[in-house]
Amino acid sequence: MVKLHSVLASYLGQFGHAATHRLIRFLFQRFWVLNRHFAMNGKVLRRLDQPPRFHNLAGQYRWFCRRYFKSIIFFQVGGYFEFYGRQGRIAEIYFRLKPGEHRPRLGRRAGFPIDRLSIYLRMALTICPQVVLIKQTGRYRGNVMERRVHLSFAR
Repeated sequence: MVKLHSVLASYLGQFGHAATHRLIRFLFQRFWVLNRHFAMNGKVLRRLDQPPRFHNLAGQYRWFCRRYFKSIIFFQVGGYFEFYGRQGRIAEIYFRLKPGEHRPRLGRRAGFPIDRLSIYLRMALTICPQVVLIKQTGRYRGNVMERRVHLSFAR
C-alpha cells in the first residue's frame, strides 16, 4: 500500500502541472479500487487506511469501529487483543470470554492474550462475515500508540 501511494502521489503531482483534473477523475472512476484505498483532498492524496492522530484510546477505537462497522475488530492493546462496548458483549458470547473491567469512555472490555490469536481468528471467521485485525506499530502518533489494519478477512 505504501509503494502504491508513493507512485500514485508522484503521478498526481506531475499531473498537477497541467490541466488534468478530468484525467484524475477518470482514473478514480475507472479503477474503483483506488476509491477504496485513497481519497483526494484538493490536490493531496490521502490513504484511507491511515487513521488521523488521536488524543485517547477511545477515539482511536471508535474511528476503527466506524470505518469497519460490519466487522468484528481484533484490537491490540499491549499484549492482548481487546473488544469494547457492543463488540465486547459479542466477543463474550461467541468466544466465551470473561468480561473485564470497564475502560473509561469505552465501556465493557473482553479480551485474550496475543498468543491465542489463531484460535480466536478461526472462531471469528466461522461466525462473522468480516474480521479486521488492528495491530500496534510500536510508534506513538499524537498521545496514543499508532495502530493500523494488519489483516482484513471477508467470507
